[in-house]
Amino acid sequence: MIPIDQCEDRRLYRIHSRNLSCGVYRAETKGFIGIRTKFGDRYLFEEFHYDTGPPYGTVVPEETTEHVLPEGIVLNECLDDVCSKCGIKVKFVIEDEAKHTGHWEHLEDTDCEKVWACAAFNKALFDWIESLA
Repeated sequence: MIPIDQCEDRRLYRIHSRNLSCGVYRAETKGFIGIRTKFGDRYLFEEFHYDTGPPYGTVVPEETTEHVLPEGIVLNECLDDVCSKCGIKVKFVIEDEAKHTGHWEHLEDTDCEKVWACAAFNKALFDWIESLA
């Protein structure tokens, strides 16, 4: 096992974990982002280094690869929040913090009447990992 203090940010590792076989180390969270398959769907997913402890430390990094994520690719499972109907960025506006109420708003003008918020898929990271896995 490669100890957490020897893992390099943005480097791809061969790992042993519950759901991933390889992942890019993210020093900020002490996690590895890789491609998970569940019920036929494939998506980016983060699991955390074994040294972070239970119950979340499920990754044992086994092999360092020569591959480092290019600077232009964001190391995050998802990108900005967007409207799934029109693709425009959205934000959540808190109306009453005590009651935990609020609503989503488009950040640009659109003909879309209702926001259907979702996290934008990080296709660049997915494609990069998939090409090396």
